[in-house]
Amino acid sequence: MSNIASSISSEANDAIDFLAEMGQEFSSSANLQKTLSKALGLIVDYVKAEGGALFFLNEEGDYLDCITSVGPVEITGLRLKSDQGIVGKSVEADSGRIVRNVSDDPDFHTGIDEKTGYTTKSILCAPMSVKGDRFGAIELINKIGNEGLFDDNDLNLLQVLATSAALAILNGRMAEQLV
Repeated sequence: MSNIASSISSEANDAIDFLAEMGQEFSSSANLQKTLSKALGLIVDYVKAEGGALFFLNEEGDYLDCITSVGPVEITGLRLKSDQGIVGKSVEADSGRIVRNVSDDPDFHTGIDEKTGYTTKSILCAPMSVKGDRFGAIELINKIGNEGLFDDNDLNLLQVLATSAALAILNGRMAEQLV
C-alpha cells in the first residue's frame, strides 16, 4: 500500500512542480508570444502528447488563429471559425474536453488531417479564459502511451495551465493599454 501512496505522491509532486514552473514562466516574461510557444512545447512533453497547438480568439470573436504549434505537423497560421472543431466548441462552451476517439465525435473537423495527411486519434482541449473573458484554447493531440488515451488528470492539468496562460495574456494586454 505504501508503494502506491508513494507513487501517487510522487506524481502529485511532479505535477505541482510543473505547475509552479509554468506559472513562473507566464508571470515573468516580457515576450508573451515567445513564452507561450515555449510553454506549449513543455506542456506537450509533460503530458506526453504527440503535438499541440495554441489558438487565439480574434478581437471580433469570430475566428480562432493558431499562433504556435509543436509536433509532427506545423499548423501555425491556421484559421478556424470560432465555433469550428473541438477547439471551437471548447472555447464556445468555455469548457475543457477530452475526445478519446475523434472519429466518434461529430465536432471533429477533418479538414486539417485531410490537408496535412496526419491522423488525429484523440484530443485534449482547454479554453484560455478568465471570468468569462475568452482568449482562445490549448489543444493537445494523440497521447503517447496509456493506450493513446488522455485522462481526467491530463485535462485537470491542462485546464490549470490554460487559466494561467489566460492570466498572462490578460496581464499583457492590460500592460499594453497602460503604455
